[in-house]
Amino acid sequence: IAVGMLGPLLAAMVGLQVFAPLFGLKAIAARLEREASRDALIIYDGPSHPASSLRFYSDLPVRWLERSETEFAVRSRGVGRDRFLTESEAVARWRTGEPVWLITEESRLSLWRARLGDDLTPIVARSGTRVLVRTTQKPEEPEK
Repeated sequence: IAVGMLGPLLAAMVGLQVFAPLFGLKAIAARLEREASRDALIIYDGPSHPASSLRFYSDLPVRWLERSETEFAVRSRGVGRDRFLTESEAVARWRTGEPVWLITEESRLSLWRARLGDDLTPIVARSGTRVLVRTTQKPEEPEK
């Protein structure tokens, strides 16, 4: 019986490896860990539960976009409201030239392009249907 289960177990292992990027944010978290500084603003466009793996793979602070009502701790106890931004706050911060990273569903990129215009970089990382974009790097002013 044990030898007979080896085939299904190997198939399950290969299947999990193939589909893992669809469920987790490991690739996005790895890119953030390599390139984002602790003072960069990282925004997740969506509720926190689909992004729980982001907290597993990275300890960088993340802000959530406008969905505080979906979070139990915020609704019931008022804890964590400071971890949320409105969409207009996110757009304003994006335009400051400071480093801002945005994680969103690829299907929502057209909405963000309409809001941010040419300031939206190409996709820099992907995990399943979620993508990572960042502010364009502004050239530094030469010292006088």
